[in-house]
Amino acid sequence: MREQCWNPKDGPRFEACGSWTHLDATGTEYDLRWVYDRHREDLAVVQYSTRADPGWKDVRYASAHFLDVERHLEDNEAYGMTEPWDERVVFTDALPEWAKLPL
Repeated sequence: MREQCWNPKDGPRFEACGSWTHLDATGTEYDLRWVYDRHREDLAVVQYSTRADPGWKDVRYASAHFLDVERHLEDNEAYGMTEPWDERVVFTDALPEWAKLPL
């Protein structure tokens, strides 16, 4: 968990990205879309698609694939910011229509 000088419960609840590229340890390139819950300070939703297998698929919360993506996003400081830092990232109180929070 990175140090923060802001309260994540201030402002919109979610930070969402509908287009992010991820290269995993095997060299497979994935298109990702993800939602970070700023109030819970937790990556909440990840979906992926590949060129070989197009179409969005859910990544099971806390699975090895989910944790790999989470590490990648943390290493790139892709979420947990005080304001949107890229045109692909939006802050919102509503989940994107494609996202479902884990139970």
